[in-house]
Amino acid sequence: GGSVFDVVEQEPVLVGGLDGLAARLVYPESARRASVEGTVYVQFVVDVDGRPRHLTAVGATSEALRTAALDVVQASQFSPGRQRGRAVRVRYTLPVRFALR
Repeated sequence: GGSVFDVVEQEPVLVGGLDGLAARLVYPESARRASVEGTVYVQFVVDVDGRPRHLTAVGATSEALRTAALDVVQASQFSPGRQRGRAVRVRYTLPVRFALR
């Protein structure tokens, strides 16, 4: 339980950064074949243990991209946000970009 913060002194940090996330991202074959690109915004709460919880995806142009974005964020680890030196739950949004090379 406990409160969920929108703004904290120390924001959560994605371990490995966005580059690491991009490297782990699996581009759905169906979306690749259909040349579907776009950005999915994954909204979630970074828990005190640094795990993402209560994930939802917005702005997805396709169900396949939404699922892939949720999967890659679900498998991510964060260093938790901190307020007055202690780990707290923080609301967070992460853009997951799908771009065909």
